[in-house]
Amino acid sequence: MYACLFFLAEGLRPFRKAALCALLCCTLSSHAQDRRSVTEPTLPTTVCTTLEPRSTGNEAARLQAALNACPAGQALKLQRGPLGDRFMSGPLRIPSGVTLWIDAGTTLAASTRPADFDTGSGQCGRIDALGKGCQALLTLENTEYSSVMGEGEILGQGDQRMEGSTETWWQLARRAQREGGKQNNPRLIQINQSRNVVLYKIRLRNAPNFHVVLDRVQGFTAWGVVIDTPADARNTDGIDPGASEDITIAHSFIRTGDDNIAIKALRGPSRFISVLDNHFYSGHGMSIGSETNAGVSDVLVRGLTLDGTTWGLRIKSDADRGGLVERVRYEDVCLRNNRWPLSLTTQYAKGAVGTSIPQYRDIRFQSVRGQGGQPELQGFDEAHAHQVLLDGVHIEGAAPWKVRHTRLDTATPASPLPDCTARWLPFPEAKDSALPAPTGQVLLVGPGRPYASVTAALADARAGATVRIAPGTYREVVRLQLPGLRLLGEGATPQDVVIEESRSAADTGTTSKSAVVFAEADGIEIHNLSIANRFHDEHPQVTQGAQAVALYASGDRQRFVGLRLISFQDTLYAARRACNSGAACPPARQFYRDTVVIGAVDFIFGNALAYFDGLDIYGIERPQVIVTAQSCQTEGEVCGYVFRNSRVHADAAVQHIVLGRPWRALSTVTFLDSELDGRVILAGFIDWNQENRLPTTRYAEVNSRGAGAVPPGTRQSHMRTLDAAQLHTIASANRYLAGSDGWQPERSEP
Repeated sequence: MYACLFFLAEGLRPFRKAALCALLCCTLSSHAQDRRSVTEPTLPTTVCTTLEPRSTGNEAARLQAALNACPAGQALKLQRGPLGDRFMSGPLRIPSGVTLWIDAGTTLAASTRPADFDTGSGQCGRIDALGKGCQALLTLENTEYSSVMGEGEILGQGDQRMEGSTETWWQLARRAQREGGKQNNPRLIQINQSRNVVLYKIRLRNAPNFHVVLDRVQGFTAWGVVIDTPADARNTDGIDPGASEDITIAHSFIRTGDDNIAIKALRGPSRFISVLDNHFYSGHGMSIGSETNAGVSDVLVRGLTLDGTTWGLRIKSDADRGGLVERVRYEDVCLRNNRWPLSLTTQYAKGAVGTSIPQYRDIRFQSVRGQGGQPELQGFDEAHAHQVLLDGVHIEGAAPWKVRHTRLDTATPASPLPDCTARWLPFPEAKDSALPAPTGQVLLVGPGRPYASVTAALADARAGATVRIAPGTYREVVRLQLPGLRLLGEGATPQDVVIEESRSAADTGTTSKSAVVFAEADGIEIHNLSIANRFHDEHPQVTQGAQAVALYASGDRQRFVGLRLISFQDTLYAARRACNSGAACPPARQFYRDTVVIGAVDFIFGNALAYFDGLDIYGIERPQVIVTAQSCQTEGEVCGYVFRNSRVHADAAVQHIVLGRPWRALSTVTFLDSELDGRVILAGFIDWNQENRLPTTRYAEVNSRGAGAVPPGTRQSHMRTLDAAQLHTIASANRYLAGSDGWQPERSEP
């Protein structure tokens, strides 16, 4: 039963009952979704050909020949091999019935040469009035039952300079915006006039332009897809179904620089669309429009989580491209950190003139919970007023709603609000390939291999060598003292390869000498293994001289990905090489991603310039655990820690979690977009043994979430407030660690 609405949500002004009820005319369809019965796809069972990379050059001809030779119903599988894990390619066309399978740890990368993608106009990589001068990397046209699958990656390289140019693809797009033209950049995947196409599990990253575009497609499934492009990359929509029917986009993660999803209707109607159980991060939200000329209808958006999108649930158009949008259902939606959580607008282009008037009717929001922002429901005029039902909608802390030319209804009783607590998930970052450099020395460690221990292999290693370690436990102390060494665990998880020993500061003379693994040279990388100092496990009663480092890192341009670092006191020493000249000492830039750090006292400490992305920080055993002890000590010293998208929590024995204490007077630590356990103390940080160092520290916290998050200004007064430039820098490891040589640690080294 529906009744008139008096208070729609916090911040929305009440409407007079008589005036409102006179406007109601909502009749919602019982069917608004993909008409197919869609289940999770499966990887192919028949492979026509398996290819490994042969060169670092453009392999498009070889790949296209293999695709053309593959019979319908079979797959071309791309996998890593002795010469690397990356296929460089220009445009490819996937034939009808063929699957392109990109295996885990394998990348299909777009060429950066504009001429490779040019349509014949000579405009690809330039600015003109049309923006149609480039082919897509992958095109599916007039196909049936074709697919792109696998746990590998398609890399657009939009952040890379175009060959023969001083600009990247994205810089070209920004310049086109300033100059009022259109950039000619290639899309990643273009699907035209096709049926029953599937994208499954694939990761799409850094497209020069839109990631996936559908034009007149009948039957399309995207399931478990990850789309990852920075928020400032212009015109990099995630998935755009246009003039298409029977579409399902499910269980996918999308962060991008434009619409996460945009449903359009220019060449024909778009209808019978299901968007189910997805997570959106940066981007312009779940959009319909702006082209709605031919009509959009029968859309179901269910189980969507929008964490930090600029817009949330959005329908946009104007008089130049408008049409009828109807029978749209939004159900079980969680939103936070959105400027406009709900947005139904008809003035997308200011000053647009035309006779294609947009009208939105039978739009239902059911079980929608949001935080902050300003909802806006603004119709074109009274003759084309929105028709909207709100059924269990609550936008906590919202600014006053902007409502105009909108007919509103509400359900009585209202549907329950969703529980969003467990839905704020970190973005699934890419796992690095565990392959050696194509031309480097490779040393194999493990049972039946040339080397029984890592130490034995390192005795024969040259600078730049890769040491590949078979699953097992290796009881030894490992010293990485040659530039560019790579240590790679070959197990399915980091737990499968363990390097461990029992050492303490009392045993070895100093804390720094107690480590199990020493990464002391520049350019070192360690991937996919565990490092454990077992001293506390074997001597739990010892408290004096009990510092026991698992990993001691003191070089520059070091990368640590997919590790488990285990100890009790002083687990990770993220330091720099010994130097007595303070600010004049060279920095030690270190990048840590998807790593678990387990400890109890000062278990991430030192004076490196370190960026921790996606860390799982886990306190153990003590009533109070202290996470960091950062040690910047002089003005001008290039050091400090940033934790982004990380989680701070602890086992049941822990009562209080301290984010850190200042080992030195200018201790510098920032937590960004991280999840904090409810046991994090209100002050956040504490002083070092009554030394009164807190007033000179440089601690900051931005956009925390979880039970331990508190409003800005709640922590102690010494906490810093970062300005826009500082926030821009710390939002990216590539910017924070770039240095004078432009190091880009978020990309795998070649």
